[in-house]
Amino acid sequence: MTDHHGDTQEVDATLSLPPLERYSYLVHRIAGSEEAWGLRSEEGWVLINDDNGNAFCLWPHPAFAQACIQEGWDGCFPEPIALQELVEELLPALEEDDIRLAAFPAPSGQVAVVDARDFRHHLEEELTRHRDGEA
Repeated sequence: MTDHHGDTQEVDATLSLPPLERYSYLVHRIAGSEEAWGLRSEEGWVLINDDNGNAFCLWPHPAFAQACIQEGWDGCFPEPIALQELVEELLPALEEDDIRLAAFPAPSGQVAVVDARDFRHHLEEELTRHRDGEA
């Protein structure tokens, strides 16, 4: 996996992975790069609605978020979220407000929506693996 996401084919290939594979990719990439990306508009962070309420959208790289902007989120822009902020502030706030996490939405519309608590748990496991050199 290269780090230059200028490669449109690579972006498209990753976006076309099944939702659960994108979820794994998201957790792995956030642990490696120590940042995640959300989409913001003038009103604040972009949320999507699923059957269970609102979900906060999270991507591993701005190129993927950018691809979703073209699918109807005009006026939004990718915004980085540092790992520390994600783990210590954002995820606990989502848990408290009962907002779930849309892990790596794709233009196709299919996305794994998970409990913020579960996501934090998976991310912390991946961070431990990463620190132990098993990445």
